[in-house]
Amino acid sequence: ESEHKRYRPAFQALLRLDRALADRGVELLLVPVPDRIHLYVDQIHQRAAEGPPSYIAHTRLVESLVNHGALAVDVAPLMRHRRHTGHAVYWKTAYGVPSYTLAEIAQYVAPMMQDVSGSGVTLILSKEPMPLAGRAVPGLDPTLQESVTLEENELLYVIHDESGNAYQPLSEAPILVVGSLATIDADANVGASFAAQLAYALGTDTAVLSESLSDHEVPTYLIEKTTPALEKARVVVFCFPEYALVTPGW
Repeated sequence: ESEHKRYRPAFQALLRLDRALADRGVELLLVPVPDRIHLYVDQIHQRAAEGPPSYIAHTRLVESLVNHGALAVDVAPLMRHRRHTGHAVYWKTAYGVPSYTLAEIAQYVAPMMQDVSGSGVTLILSKEPMPLAGRAVPGLDPTLQESVTLEENELLYVIHDESGNAYQPLSEAPILVVGSLATIDADANVGASFAAQLAYALGTDTAVLSESLSDHEVPTYLIEKTTPALEKARVVVFCFPEYALVTPGW
């Protein structure tokens, strides 16, 4: 736990949120998405190249959450599998998590919520090529470039509803998806959000908050506010990039 002193404020906030939601009869599912360095540590630290990469930091974070009574999912094995089977995991020219990775994470966690009833909406998945122009990020560490050199061969996931329009999560549903990865705009430049990907994986609607919140604002908001979205929810899925845990404000 000493390795996670920088996570401590966020860690405590997540545990407070878990207890507060439990008091309301709502389950919290935490989905921390590993940082790029956790998957490509062998490119950053030369010693790690001699053996399998170390994922101890991320694994211990998830284990600590679980050991303190929270329900957290470790998606690192899934993302490592993508890497070692020749698939891209992160953007080549921008930070964040691409929609094709969010789609696999959604498929990974969906079986945990199969007993949560929804509207039964059937969603149709379509794929479009990712335009790379205009997405350059100055100063991206050259040692990280290999992690995303296959992006040109990947396809975005764009979720469409039965009318052919970009799927929009509802304002209220039994599954409420929160976090910065939940509400990425579903357009051809970014791809569908995690909330839309999860709706597709489940075959039923999901909901998102109407307010735009940073990850560190989510626990306090859900603890202190009584919103229709939360009153309807049976499960809250909090999906966030792990680097958000070191931002101030938790």
